[in-house]
Amino acid sequence: MNDTSDTVAHVHELANDRYRVTIADDGTGSSHFGMLAITRRTPDRTRETDSFVLYIRDLESGDVWSAGAEPVRHVEDPYEAIARDGIVTLVREHAGIRTTLEITLATNTPAEERRLTIENLSGRARTLDVTTYAELVLNTPVADAAHPAFSKLFVQTEWDDAHHALLAMRRLRAPDDEPMWVVHTLRSVGGAQRLLWETDRMRFLGRGRTTASPRSLDAGGQLSGTTGAVLDPIFSLRSTISLAIGASAELVAMLGAGHTREE
Repeated sequence: MNDTSDTVAHVHELANDRYRVTIADDGTGSSHFGMLAITRRTPDRTRETDSFVLYIRDLESGDVWSAGAEPVRHVEDPYEAIARDGIVTLVREHAGIRTTLEITLATNTPAEERRLTIENLSGRARTLDVTTYAELVLNTPVADAAHPAFSKLFVQTEWDDAHHALLAMRRLRAPDDEPMWVVHTLRSVGGAQRLLWETDRMRFLGRGRTTASPRSLDAGGQLSGTTGAVLDPIFSLRSTISLAIGASAELVAMLGAGHTREE
């Protein structure tokens, strides 16, 4: 295994005729539906902090880390990235917890799945939060890069209680604009769960904070359930799991797109 201090991240691509995901060895990446970007990845010279992130938080100690090497670095953590057969797998160990994140495209569907397996290798029972985070674009990458603040004003989010899902759509500015809807879910495999959600980036990160240390992951930090015409839209879902000594749990985060809400 490599530690998370590695500075060179190789980028892999998963793609079909409707959906494409780029994912680097450090866990950063972006998602696209046709010519439209769903999420953004903004490279930085020292680290890359915009991506589709899965955070883990220990509710007893308050310790926080990410399934990928970024955005929450702990250079001492054993870490490995493996790419083969249409799957990118990220394996990380932190504080007695091993996470295995498998990223792949859904079959015959414009969507991606991120399957997270969490194993308790420590000598005590653990209660953990798993929190997703993705910055929404819903526009062409060129338009988003040219006027990001303006572009964000046309994205509207909602919570669909019937399907336990976050939805977002881009309000059309011209008759020839391509309509776009995106959906995000987080489900626990084989177990009951209660989901919390957030779609306001400022509420999630906090003033002056970054994805490396968001306010909503501070001790006692919560997701507010804010949706609607937020100024800076994100998708974030949270589920809590309890693990006995030696136990494991599995969650699947899905992100998908379509031209209509029905799709």
